[in-house]
Amino acid sequence: MVDIIIPVYNVAPYLRECLDSVLKQTYKDIHMIIIDDGSTDGSALICDEYMKYPNVTVHHQCNSGISITRNKGLALSHSDYVMFLDSDDWMEPETVESLMSLLKSSCADIACCRFYFEYEQKRVSSCIQTGNVNLYGSESALKVLFAMKAIRFAPWGKLYKREIFDGIQFPAHKIHEDIPVMVELLLKANSVVTIEKAYIHYRQQPGSLSRDE
Repeated sequence: MVDIIIPVYNVAPYLRECLDSVLKQTYKDIHMIIIDDGSTDGSALICDEYMKYPNVTVHHQCNSGISITRNKGLALSHSDYVMFLDSDDWMEPETVESLMSLLKSSCADIACCRFYFEYEQKRVSSCIQTGNVNLYGSESALKVLFAMKAIRFAPWGKLYKREIFDGIQFPAHKIHEDIPVMVELLLKANSVVTIEKAYIHYRQQPGSLSRDE
């Protein structure tokens, strides 16, 4: 099973598109963990609408920031694999199935894909859709990460073996909190597989939780 952790904060206009994109995945063995981080715009009520699905868990908390919210999602995760998805983004229906296939066929610990960049409901850029697959060892993956090419600092757009997060947490109330976490994960990973294909739609939206910290 794959746990998909979705932090939510004041993204009501976009939230259903995000959550529905998870429910529409071709890979069906999915558990969606929705963490409402004290939303005040009606997002919390939208989250509760999805409690009717048996594979959805909703947790509400006082506003604590993106790192604590992601850590809470990891604490609620008990599956062998985990993903993150920002609540104003969405993903293609075959995202999980494709990344799971890559992870298993390569015996890697992390599988990474590319993303489309969306701004004000318009796609302004996308990656080259070659479909090329590359496998990196830990040190090579770090070089690719800091070159900001096939591996990005953001935790979304990746499928992880859940065990790789053992002993690793997102630092609370830090700017660019993704950087030290991704470095730790890559150092811990035996290998990382990437595909030059976009599956995630990244929406640049002022005010969203994961863009503010």
